[in-house]
Amino acid sequence: SQREKQELQRLTQAADIERFVDDFWRRRDPDPSTERNEFKEEHYRRLDYANKHFRYGGRHGWKTERGRIYIIHGEPDERRSFAPVSLRRAKLGSGAVGLATQVHEVTVDVPEAELWSYAYLPETKYTRGPVDVYFMRVSAADVLDLYRSNVRDNPAIIQREGFYASGLYFGSRNAAEDFRVVYAGRPMFNSTRDFFMVFETDPGSFDLFETAEVSADLMRSPGDVLEDQEARRAQLRADVESAVFFGQIPASATHWFLFSDTGYTYMPLAVHLPGGSLIDLEEVWLLIEISREGRRVAHLLDRLEPGSLDPFTLRYEGVTYPTRLAVRPGPHQLDIYIVDRKNGRYRHLQKQIEVPGFEDRFQISQPILCRSASPLKQTRESLVGHERTWLTFSQFNPLVVDEFLLLPAADPVFRRKDQLTVFLEIYQPTLDSNRQPKVDLDLQIATPRGPLAGLEAETLEYLTEGDLTKISYAVTFPLARLGAGKYTVQVQADDRIGGQSHRREAEFRIR
Repeated sequence: SQREKQELQRLTQAADIERFVDDFWRRRDPDPSTERNEFKEEHYRRLDYANKHFRYGGRHGWKTERGRIYIIHGEPDERRSFAPVSLRRAKLGSGAVGLATQVHEVTVDVPEAELWSYAYLPETKYTRGPVDVYFMRVSAADVLDLYRSNVRDNPAIIQREGFYASGLYFGSRNAAEDFRVVYAGRPMFNSTRDFFMVFETDPGSFDLFETAEVSADLMRSPGDVLEDQEARRAQLRADVESAVFFGQIPASATHWFLFSDTGYTYMPLAVHLPGGSLIDLEEVWLLIEISREGRRVAHLLDRLEPGSLDPFTLRYEGVTYPTRLAVRPGPHQLDIYIVDRKNGRYRHLQKQIEVPGFEDRFQISQPILCRSASPLKQTRESLVGHERTWLTFSQFNPLVVDEFLLLPAADPVFRRKDQLTVFLEIYQPTLDSNRQPKVDLDLQIATPRGPLAGLEAETLEYLTEGDLTKISYAVTFPLARLGAGKYTVQVQADDRIGGQSHRREAEFRIR
């Protein structure tokens, strides 16, 4: 960020600079509970890729427009390349009265182009949903010609004459130029031909100033984005604590604990906004903070846009937002701020929580009741495209635990047509001489009168992390045969080698 640059320029001592670099990467570490810094590793991977694939002339790849967008936003969901082609266009000339209209053919050479499509970019200011970035081999003067052509008449719309007169139209004369962004915004084109036809048929649909605004947004420093998020967090807290809003948003939150051998405890968390009160929402800001002794130790800031989603789902089902944080054991305060600025509503959920630490004994984690738990090896497209009755934002901010993508039920209310998936971990099973566990796991759904349905799961796999050995399970129950009412999931784990047992329960309801 600009602030970080200024701070770094003031440092002269090697120890101070080294400390700055350590703090720089620590601020960006998405999971401080591990020794790895995934953000740092991914940054250098993208940097290396950009320098290998986007180098132009004597310029490093990271200094090009393609390289910068790739480093900031990563690999696009779809990338297409278009080779130079010639397009033939028929233009009608004005003939004399009573005579046939003359037809003139114009051949236009189209430069090389690339189309990058992103399904979603969470850290941008002006883009919403899918974003296309269209690159062409044109010079900066070509783009500037289009700006100049706007000034005379309508400053927001490219004029047809200005476009035809620019080097962008006759792009082959500048084919030696590097790829530059000529369009950024909502998806509009499937080919180079589409791109040029838009100008001929409807030049007003292409807003160059909007493109410039979105392009600048896409190339904004992630450090400045980080600073903006910090300022937005402070503003959200101040707004809620000063009670500038006049109504409250119905909301609930549920959290669980999963152990690790890193000194941190994982804390899956799900925030639920029930149906019925979401119809008028356009944008909701969600801030999650965990603090200890007045010092923030974990946080998350995200923006939800339920107003653009299915009204039926918003009215009757609601929205569930899952995530995961990492916290050290001990007493903490959990604060969840939810702000709906359009309707002047807010919600502040606050809990005092005691975060447990890892204990070296045979035990079961808290069962997490989920609407689904999909193996991470499945493609993102199949998960996003899968039709669900309960809406979740996890395709953009996924809750991933032990190679499973979890969609937890913050409000554990299901319908008969739903399936209930129970996710849990078993810790410290005794291993035999071949270092294999032998654990019997029995899961049942019960009412106060007794068990109704049962499923005995076999040990599928286990992993060892340092001194921690754990087994992960995701077991699914169909609910079609159960009626409305309250139920209990009962979990019993038996260590056949060590002779130990542990039992857990979790309640849910069917409506």
